[in-house]
Amino acid sequence: MAKFNDIIAYLRRSAIPFEIVENPSLHISEMDSRTVFVQSKLFTKKQLLIMIVFPLSCEPQLSSLRKVLHSDEIDLLPNSDYDNKLSECDPKTLPPFGHLYGCSVFADASLKEYDYIMFFACTQFYAIKITVTDFLRFVRPSLISLSASEIIG
Repeated sequence: MAKFNDIIAYLRRSAIPFEIVENPSLHISEMDSRTVFVQSKLFTKKQLLIMIVFPLSCEPQLSSLRKVLHSDEIDLLPNSDYDNKLSECDPKTLPPFGHLYGCSVFADASLKEYDYIMFFACTQFYAIKITVTDFLRFVRPSLISLSASEIIG
């Protein structure tokens, strides 16, 4: 559905300040402690798509997600299963805007500890950096702790 230019247009229409980072893999080790690189993965829950946004250094545990979402029927959706729906995105570059794809969005609560998040936006050649405050305000994810079984807010 969305590609890089669509994500940029969405941010501009929404008046969300952002920074484009070229060759983001070169900058991951240079990031200061105020910025975290996040990734998104899609999960299914009884045929519903759920997007989980979490730090790159973290891997969501299905057992924690099942507890938090009160369901034993949560599974990681392999990239190949959603490539048809989101065919404009390179593998592993899904931006954390699940609402653009009709998904509920959950974000790891640890993101609130940072000032900025940086994420791929449908391509591995560019990343986008926005404030965590803007991400939380515009995406409105449910905050969860991947190490605990509660919804934070």
